[in-house]
Amino acid sequence: RFSWRPSPNVNFSASPGVNVSRNNRQYLTRALVAEKPEYLLAGLKQTSASMTFRSDVTFSPTLSLQLYAEPFVSSGSYRDFKRVIAPRAARFADRVQILGLDQVSRGPGGAVRLDVDGNGTQDLELPNPDFTYLSFRSNVVLRWEYSLGSTLFVVWQHGRSGFDNDGQFRVGDRLGDLFRSPADNVFLVKLNYWLGL
Repeated sequence: RFSWRPSPNVNFSASPGVNVSRNNRQYLTRALVAEKPEYLLAGLKQTSASMTFRSDVTFSPTLSLQLYAEPFVSSGSYRDFKRVIAPRAARFADRVQILGLDQVSRGPGGAVRLDVDGNGTQDLELPNPDFTYLSFRSNVVLRWEYSLGSTLFVVWQHGRSGFDNDGQFRVGDRLGDLFRSPADNVFLVKLNYWLGL
């Protein structure tokens, strides 16, 4: 976390985050192959990055402005497809059979074509499971204590998100895609009035 206070009444902070995870046992789907249920798994590599920005500006004891923004990008790609053959085996390696390169291919749009039983014939085709999720959330809050104990809040909430099946983690390109996504804006006004009885 990085903080910067250029003056006593102004504070900026930024908190970057990066997470890389690998899951060799990610459940994919259940499908019927030759009227027999097959449970399919895959290896998932997922990379996520975010940056949280905060700013507090105090104009006077009764007037302040707070800003918050967080862009987020997460991409995941599936590889090493496998089928469950012995779900109760003691070792994971004995529970699954890894599908060979001759049993897995990618079709148009990244669709996954599988020859589950290894007889040389395609048994099923799955939609592209790879993904990239994009998100941006921000808030701006103006707080004004216009009278002792009485407060006015003016809030602007801005958000946008996007999704595609690319699965490749490229922060620069993805941020450009994110800020071209449709946005939602919400404006709120809250007024409190203190009655001294």
